[in-house]
Amino acid sequence: MTKTGWQRILQSIVIIALIFGIAACNNGTGERGTNGMPSSKPDNSSPAASNDAAADPVKPMPVPDPNKQSTVVFSMYEYDPYYEDAKKAYEQEHPNTTIDLRYVTKEFDSSGLLVEKFRTKTAAEFLNGKGADLIVMDDLPVDHYIGNDLLTNLNEWMDGDPAYRKIDYFQNLLDHVKQSDGSVYAVPLSFYLTGVLADVDVIHDTGLQFDDSSWTWEQFGGLVQKFPLADQQKYGYFERGKTNMLWRLVTSSYSQFVDEVNRKANFESDAFIGLLNRINQLEAEKIVTFDGKNLINGKVYFQPSEMYSLSDYRTRLNESKLANPRLYQMPKSEGQQDGGFYAPLANIAINVNSNVKPEAWDFLKFLMSGKGKTSAKELTDSSWYSVFPVSKSAFEARALEAKKEGRINDAEIQMLSELIGKVVNPIVMLPGEIELMLFQETPAFFSGQKSAEAVAALLQNKATTYLNE
Repeated sequence: MTKTGWQRILQSIVIIALIFGIAACNNGTGERGTNGMPSSKPDNSSPAASNDAAADPVKPMPVPDPNKQSTVVFSMYEYDPYYEDAKKAYEQEHPNTTIDLRYVTKEFDSSGLLVEKFRTKTAAEFLNGKGADLIVMDDLPVDHYIGNDLLTNLNEWMDGDPAYRKIDYFQNLLDHVKQSDGSVYAVPLSFYLTGVLADVDVIHDTGLQFDDSSWTWEQFGGLVQKFPLADQQKYGYFERGKTNMLWRLVTSSYSQFVDEVNRKANFESDAFIGLLNRINQLEAEKIVTFDGKNLINGKVYFQPSEMYSLSDYRTRLNESKLANPRLYQMPKSEGQQDGGFYAPLANIAINVNSNVKPEAWDFLKFLMSGKGKTSAKELTDSSWYSVFPVSKSAFEARALEAKKEGRINDAEIQMLSELIGKVVNPIVMLPGEIELMLFQETPAFFSGQKSAEAVAALLQNKATTYLNE
């Protein structure tokens, strides 16, 4: 994992700890954005909205006035050198536009106090009709911003700007960061892949056929039970704990349980109660193990993995200790689309009250293109630039450079390209409050103290209160 990736996880842990200490006093500020993109709409949600939008004539969006001096305020919690370089490169090409880059810190704040101040200050500004023109959403609870209509619908700009070419981007990613109303409110610059690693030869020797593009956890369990047993029991999959597995399943299907646009929770649904029960069932049937010793001792067929960059791909394969490793797609929950999982990163939105929306959108396009960074900085792990880009041309350029330097070969590039082309299910970094609820309340079910229905009802009440604060 990149340094930035680990910092995000550590910061999430810190924020959870802070919430324990200061309760709800900072939770109802109405801030926007989360450590991830808005979740995609489920397969069965709002298909009519999408069709209606396609039938309506496209409204042309205004373009920057070349005779006007403009300043675009670009705000974020943590400084990133990518944005600094992009600012300089863009201003050189557009001398009439100034990018006012604002950030809170260049260092990782282990206390979590700085990010809480950033959230509170940003929320107050936006709710008062002020705030930055562009903002990085990754450290803000997006649900409150979307629910309070504080972010610009970026679909209108993508569709109404003839200079924006969807073909230039991994559109399968961008098509699935839409909310339940079919709109995109923040666009990622980068993403990472998540799936399960297994030894190709070992899987081949089982003689069993499967399609990892569409398999569900139920189908995965049925497959594992057919695997031949060696001299010792092997498990199908390893996870660090039951709540950790629940977290993984919820982040990969968040839109089923939280409708950010309408501020509605759905934790009392059969889908969520099914997740709780399924985790216990998978353990009882020895399909999943939560004991790390089984992973270390090679008693697991599939292990979870994330891949952040071209270089990270080979690193992850080597770290797996598998003889012939391959990344398969993660099994899906019922109702999810066929295809792989990805986590959108560096998600950027435009303030609905911005007075320089054409300029803000133009700079956002520049950021997406990847033109604002020198190729040498792809070697560092301290910037979102080191993560897979949404720009196809940026990906191809980095792949060529990595190949020349021996960090990846043609076969690996081809494999990654195929994996990226099939991802459609976004992993959402949960708002701290929702994440805290899961880790606080669900252990009572897994320990047998409460029923799945009782825990689901408690989560429903708490999430509904949070979403409507």
